[in-house]
Amino acid sequence: MPEEHVGDNNPLSRWQRLEEWVKRHPIFIVVTVLAVLVSSVSTIFDAGSSVKKWFESSLNWRDAEYKKLAGLHAGFTYEKFRAELGAPKFKAAIAGTSYTDYAFEGRGYWVQLIVDPSDVVQAYAVTSCASDFQPDFQFGAGTAKGHAVLNKSTFAGVGNFYEGEIKAFPGGTSNAYAFEVLYGGNPGGYKTFAWGLNDACTGDSLTPWSSWAYRRGMNGQRVPLDGSDKELRHLMSKTRVNTYAETAPFIDKEFSKMFPDQIGVNRILIRTV
Repeated sequence: MPEEHVGDNNPLSRWQRLEEWVKRHPIFIVVTVLAVLVSSVSTIFDAGSSVKKWFESSLNWRDAEYKKLAGLHAGFTYEKFRAELGAPKFKAAIAGTSYTDYAFEGRGYWVQLIVDPSDVVQAYAVTSCASDFQPDFQFGAGTAKGHAVLNKSTFAGVGNFYEGEIKAFPGGTSNAYAFEVLYGGNPGGYKTFAWGLNDACTGDSLTPWSSWAYRRGMNGQRVPLDGSDKELRHLMSKTRVNTYAETAPFIDKEFSKMFPDQIGVNRILIRTV
């Protein structure tokens, strides 16, 4: 009786057929592996971008805000500021002028813009309302070089200027404020700079300044800084500023029109927030 050969024609298993197919189509396998790798890298990249955005918005948001604020300057277009800051919360005409006052609310701060009819920002001011929000502004050069860190620098710490002026008002039912103002001339790019206390968010810091301003008859006009005034020197050495402002070049003669009262956001205007 002839011997049977068992298994010569047995069908291949599913995995054996797959193995044979893979051997016959190596290019397909390479393409598939590459596609998986690219997809994985893309997923990792997207995850990394999400983590970065979360870190910047949740943990590192102050640095991003500081960089944004330091990169904006008077003389830029209103459109540039709006692209960076979003829509303004308040808008008001400045009486007797062609200027418009805009107020933008940030995360722990306010921005004021004074804009001319051509939509050029002629003055830019930042007021920090949070003690741990400390944007850094460097300005000018030579005799007009200054460095203001809001809620950290004192009046005197911003710079030692021989031609500085004081603009202050004791308040009452209107805004109380105290600022040092400097026209930078050539070293300052022909801009005017100011730093000091805006009463939108000062707490009790303005109380001694208001008393001083009342006794000196300060009415909000710029007057030369009196270096012989010991009380003034003491206030300037001890008081931290919460506001920085700058104008566009060659606009100093318009300063009193742009800032007839407060420098920076108007407390009375924003008190509904």
